[in-house]
Amino acid sequence: MEWEYQVRTDNGDTVKSGWSPAVRATAPPKTTPPPVGIVTTATATGLDVVWGSPSGPYTDTIDRYQVITFDEDTPGGIIDSTSVTGKSIHIEDLTPGHHYAVAVVTWNAAGGGIPGAGRAVTIGAATPPAPRNLQVTSTDATTVQLTWSGSPQAAGCRVWVRNITNGSQSSAAEFVVDTTHRGSAMPLSPLARAWVRVPRAVVAGWR
Repeated sequence: MEWEYQVRTDNGDTVKSGWSPAVRATAPPKTTPPPVGIVTTATATGLDVVWGSPSGPYTDTIDRYQVITFDEDTPGGIIDSTSVTGKSIHIEDLTPGHHYAVAVVTWNAAGGGIPGAGRAVTIGAATPPAPRNLQVTSTDATTVQLTWSGSPQAAGCRVWVRNITNGSQSSAAEFVVDTTHRGSAMPLSPLARAWVRVPRAVVAGWR
């Protein structure tokens, strides 16, 4: 994989230098993919994370996993991480009511790879109520804008959609939305009618 780099100084929004000349470098990564099947479960004062081993090149030298957590409700918060040699961890002494992002990195002889994101959790929260006031607005011939009223207990929501014109099965977006809106929610065929659902998020243990 070839990368191109340029550098400039930044001393504020309006005090920046010009860019340096571009240089190129080829990266021959020998790290491994992120873990598979990352499952996060909140507890009253912490969280549990479990995962599976990745497969592919360079996985024969895996020696540990790095678990990253980030408190999304603390202004100026910093990323915390810890490493384990197994495939599960319990992290204690987190702030009840706060939303935490979670990711896991595989480490091998070449170093750490790209993080794999788990689902966010809200510490100490019960199952939140279902989202309310779902509104769907058509923005053009093939996309829609979704908005809804969420719950502070929810760590996120997942959007499901089904084309009821052709009778297809409902399917969920691959990622979790941690806001109360989603732009260009799903590409749809022109003139198709769609069924959309935003189910409640399970916070004390996604399922």
